[in-house]
Amino acid sequence: MMDKKKPPMVDQKPFFVNAFVEWIVASEQTPFVLVDCAHPDVVVPAAFINPKDNTIILNLSPTSASGLNMSDIAYSFATRFQGKLENLYVPIDAIGAVYSKESGQGSGFDVKIPKEESPELAKGISLASIPSDGTETKTEDKPLDRKKPTLTVV
Repeated sequence: MMDKKKPPMVDQKPFFVNAFVEWIVASEQTPFVLVDCAHPDVVVPAAFINPKDNTIILNLSPTSASGLNMSDIAYSFATRFQGKLENLYVPIDAIGAVYSKESGQGSGFDVKIPKEESPELAKGISLASIPSDGTETKTEDKPLDRKKPTLTVV
């Protein structure tokens, strides 16, 4: 009898992240995601990234995230920051937590930062809408001190 190897299981994180977002929306609450902006493929307005921990909290409610595309690789959508429409791209690997704004219920996840930059930007997303202050931060100069994400009531 031939021994057949079973295919490896696919990553669970996209399923859990999507399920938590859908559960929070179904509960008529506001889904927030904590994004680690150290991931090279994250596209968010730089002016709104928390400089202390290089993260941003995004609102994924249907009224805030226009055209939300939730795939097993990334979320892409448009939303407004101080009245200006911005196109965002958030790899699933960069999501550190999903939780309800109102109740705080949700879950934390491990963030996976690729060793080499390999942008997987969604088709049709314009990077021109992302403000840039003209400065670049090199993360190679100092080692990243990664801690598990924690939930904070906002």
